Amino acid sequence: MVTWVYIDSCAWNRLHTLGVDLAAELPADRYQVAITQEVAIETELFRKSKPESDVLPYIDNALEAAQVKTSSWFGFAMHEPDGTVSPYQPYGGFDVGTWVSENESAWLSQATVLAMLSKSQNKKGPLGANQADASQGARAFDAVILTDERRVRKNGKGPLQLAAEQGGHVVFLNEVEASGLGLDAFISGGRTFSTRAP
Repeated sequence: MVTWVYIDSCAWNRLHTLGVDLAAELPADRYQVAITQEVAIETELFRKSKPESDVLPYIDNALEAAQVKTSSWFGFAMHEPDGTVSPYQPYGGFDVGTWVSENESAWLSQATVLAMLSKSQNKKGPLGANQADASQGARAFDAVILTDERRVRKNGKGPLQLAAEQGGHVVFLNEVEASGLGLDAFISGGRTFSTRAP
Protein backbone atom coordinates (compact mmCIF):
# COMPACT_ATOMS: atom_id res chain seq x y z
CA MET A 1 0.00 0.00 0.00
CA VAL A 2 1.35 3.40 -1.00
CA THR A 3 0.32 6.43 1.06
CA TRP A 4 0.12 9.75 -0.72
CA VAL A 5 1.80 12.64 1.14
CA TYR A 6 1.19 16.18 -0.05
CA ILE A 7 3.70 18.89 0.87
CA ASP A 8 2.19 22.28 1.71
CA SER A 9 4.13 25.28 0.39
CA CYS A 10 4.71 26.60 3.91
CA ALA A 11 6.43 23.33 4.87
CA TRP A 12 9.41 23.79 2.53
CA ASN A 13 11.28 26.31 4.70
CA ARG A 14 10.98 24.17 7.82
CA LEU A 15 11.92 20.96 6.00
CA HIS A 16 14.98 22.76 4.64
CA THR A 17 15.93 24.15 8.08
CA LEU A 18 15.64 20.67 9.58
CA GLY A 19 17.61 19.13 6.70
CA VAL A 20 14.90 16.58 5.94
CA ASP A 21 15.73 14.25 3.05
CA LEU A 22 12.23 13.53 1.73
CA ALA A 23 13.37 10.64 -0.48
CA ALA A 24 14.98 8.91 2.53
CA GLU A 25 12.28 9.80 5.06
CA LEU A 26 9.39 8.87 2.77
CA PRO A 27 10.64 5.92 0.70
CA ALA A 28 8.98 5.35 -2.67
CA ASP A 29 7.96 1.80 -1.83
CA ARG A 30 5.59 3.16 0.86
CA TYR A 31 4.90 6.77 -0.10
CA GLN A 32 4.04 8.86 -3.12
CA VAL A 33 5.12 12.42 -2.37
CA ALA A 34 3.08 15.04 -4.19
CA ILE A 35 2.13 18.68 -4.35
CA THR A 36 -1.13 20.14 -5.57
CA GLN A 37 -1.15 22.36 -8.63
CA GLU A 38 -1.99 25.27 -6.31
CA VAL A 39 1.17 24.61 -4.28
CA ALA A 40 3.15 24.37 -7.52
CA ILE A 41 1.85 27.85 -8.40
CA GLU A 42 2.75 29.21 -4.95
CA THR A 43 6.23 27.71 -5.29
CA GLU A 44 6.71 29.28 -8.72
CA LEU A 45 5.61 32.68 -7.39
CA PHE A 46 8.06 32.30 -4.49
CA ARG A 47 10.81 31.42 -6.98
CA LYS A 48 10.10 34.61 -8.96
CA SER A 49 9.87 36.87 -5.92
CA LYS A 50 12.94 35.48 -4.10
CA PRO A 51 15.24 33.90 -6.69
CA GLU A 52 18.21 34.14 -4.31
CA SER A 53 16.52 32.12 -1.54
CA ASP A 54 18.61 29.20 -0.28
CA VAL A 55 15.46 27.10 0.08
CA LEU A 56 14.96 26.91 -3.72
CA PRO A 57 17.80 24.45 -4.40
CA TYR A 58 16.46 22.33 -1.54
CA ILE A 59 12.98 22.34 -3.11
CA ASP A 60 14.35 21.47 -6.54
CA ASN A 61 16.45 18.62 -5.15
CA ALA A 62 13.55 17.29 -3.07
CA LEU A 63 11.15 17.42 -6.03
CA GLU A 64 13.57 15.37 -8.12
CA ALA A 65 14.94 12.97 -5.50
CA ALA A 66 11.53 12.11 -4.02
CA GLN A 67 9.94 11.94 -7.50
CA VAL A 68 7.28 14.40 -6.38
CA LYS A 69 4.15 14.37 -8.55
CA THR A 70 1.94 17.38 -9.15
CA SER A 71 -1.76 16.66 -8.77
CA SER A 72 -4.61 18.78 -10.09
CA TRP A 73 -8.35 18.54 -10.35
CA PHE A 74 -10.02 18.64 -13.72
CA GLY A 75 -11.08 22.08 -14.89
CA PHE A 76 -10.83 24.49 -17.76
CA ALA A 77 -8.32 27.25 -18.44
CA MET A 78 -8.43 30.35 -16.25
CA HIS A 79 -8.31 33.75 -17.91
CA GLU A 80 -7.02 37.16 -16.90
CA PRO A 81 -9.46 40.10 -16.68
CA ASP A 82 -8.41 41.16 -20.19
CA GLY A 83 -9.41 37.76 -21.58
CA THR A 84 -5.94 36.34 -22.12
CA VAL A 85 -5.13 32.90 -20.78
CA SER A 86 -3.59 33.14 -17.33
CA PRO A 87 -0.02 31.86 -16.97
CA TYR A 88 -1.13 30.23 -13.71
CA GLN A 89 -3.53 27.33 -14.13
CA PRO A 90 -4.77 25.66 -10.93
CA TYR A 91 -6.77 23.05 -12.87
CA GLY A 92 -5.66 20.28 -15.17
CA GLY A 93 -7.41 19.69 -18.45
CA PHE A 94 -8.18 16.45 -20.22
CA ASP A 95 -5.73 13.62 -19.45
CA VAL A 96 -4.18 15.74 -16.67
CA GLY A 97 -6.69 16.64 -13.97
CA THR A 98 -8.58 14.14 -11.85
CA TRP A 99 -12.25 14.39 -10.99
CA VAL A 100 -13.07 15.88 -7.62
CA SER A 101 -14.46 13.02 -5.53
CA GLU A 102 -17.86 13.23 -3.84
CA ASN A 103 -16.14 13.44 -0.45
CA GLU A 104 -13.80 16.21 -1.62
CA SER A 105 -16.72 18.13 -3.13
CA ALA A 106 -18.78 17.74 0.05
CA TRP A 107 -15.89 18.97 2.19
CA LEU A 108 -15.29 21.99 -0.07
CA SER A 109 -19.02 22.79 0.03
CA GLN A 110 -19.17 23.24 3.81
CA ALA A 111 -20.22 26.73 4.87
CA THR A 112 -17.06 27.13 6.95
CA VAL A 113 -14.80 26.28 4.00
CA LEU A 114 -16.78 28.49 1.63
CA ALA A 115 -16.42 31.39 4.08
CA MET A 116 -12.65 30.85 4.17
CA LEU A 117 -12.55 30.84 0.37
CA SER A 118 -14.75 33.92 -0.03
CA LYS A 119 -12.15 36.24 1.46
CA SER A 120 -10.48 38.71 -0.85
CA GLN A 121 -7.95 37.68 -3.49
CA ASN A 122 -4.66 36.38 -2.14
CA LYS A 123 -2.14 39.24 -2.07
CA LYS A 124 0.64 36.84 -3.12
CA GLY A 125 -0.70 36.12 -6.57
CA PRO A 126 -3.37 34.64 -8.79
CA LEU A 127 -4.89 32.18 -6.33
CA GLY A 128 -7.83 33.04 -4.14
CA ALA A 129 -7.39 33.36 -0.40
CA ASN A 130 -6.98 29.90 1.16
CA GLN A 131 -7.37 28.21 -2.25
CA ALA A 132 -4.22 26.09 -1.92
CA ASP A 133 -4.99 25.09 1.67
CA ALA A 134 -8.58 24.21 0.81
CA SER A 135 -7.50 21.96 -2.07
CA GLN A 136 -5.19 20.16 0.34
CA GLY A 137 -7.79 20.08 3.12
CA ALA A 138 -10.21 18.28 0.81
CA ARG A 139 -7.53 15.71 -0.02
CA ALA A 140 -6.62 15.17 3.65
CA PHE A 141 -9.19 12.41 4.08
CA ASP A 142 -7.54 10.19 1.44
CA ALA A 143 -3.94 11.35 1.82
CA VAL A 144 -1.55 12.92 4.31
CA ILE A 145 -0.89 16.66 4.20
CA LEU A 146 2.47 17.78 5.60
CA THR A 147 2.38 21.40 6.72
CA ASP A 148 3.97 24.02 8.94
CA GLU A 149 0.66 25.86 9.12
CA ARG A 150 0.53 26.17 12.90
CA ARG A 151 3.88 27.92 12.98
CA VAL A 152 3.26 30.33 10.12
CA ARG A 153 -0.47 31.15 10.15
CA LYS A 154 -0.94 34.33 12.13
CA ASN A 155 -4.61 34.97 11.42
CA GLY A 156 -6.43 32.08 13.05
CA LYS A 157 -7.78 28.82 11.77
CA GLY A 158 -7.59 27.95 8.11
CA PRO A 159 -8.73 25.03 5.94
CA LEU A 160 -5.94 22.67 7.05
CA GLN A 161 -6.67 23.16 10.74
CA LEU A 162 -10.36 22.59 10.01
CA ALA A 163 -9.59 19.39 8.09
CA ALA A 164 -7.44 18.16 10.99
CA GLU A 165 -10.23 18.86 13.47
CA GLN A 166 -12.63 16.91 11.26
CA GLY A 167 -10.40 13.83 11.15
CA GLY A 168 -8.28 14.64 8.10
CA HIS A 169 -4.71 13.36 7.99
CA VAL A 170 -2.93 16.66 8.51
CA VAL A 171 0.59 16.35 9.91
CA PHE A 172 1.91 19.54 11.51
CA LEU A 173 5.70 19.75 11.45
CA ASN A 174 5.86 21.19 14.96
CA GLU A 175 4.22 17.98 16.23
CA VAL A 176 6.70 15.84 14.31
CA GLU A 177 9.59 17.81 15.81
CA ALA A 178 8.18 17.53 19.34
CA SER A 179 7.74 13.77 18.96
CA GLY A 180 11.42 13.16 18.15
CA LEU A 181 10.33 10.79 15.37
CA GLY A 182 11.18 10.94 11.69
CA LEU A 183 8.43 11.57 9.14
CA ASP A 184 7.98 7.90 8.24
CA ALA A 185 7.66 6.81 11.88
CA PHE A 186 5.34 9.70 12.73
CA ILE A 187 3.07 9.22 9.73
CA SER A 188 2.90 5.43 9.90
CA GLY A 189 2.66 5.19 13.70
CA GLY A 190 -0.55 3.24 14.04
CA ARG A 191 -2.44 5.17 11.39
CA THR A 192 -4.17 3.77 8.34
CA PHE A 193 -4.75 5.69 5.16
CA SER A 194 -6.70 5.23 1.97
CA THR A 195 -4.85 3.96 -1.08
CA ARG A 196 -6.94 6.12 -3.41
CA ALA A 197 -4.70 8.33 -5.52
CA PRO A 198 -6.09 11.82 -4.82
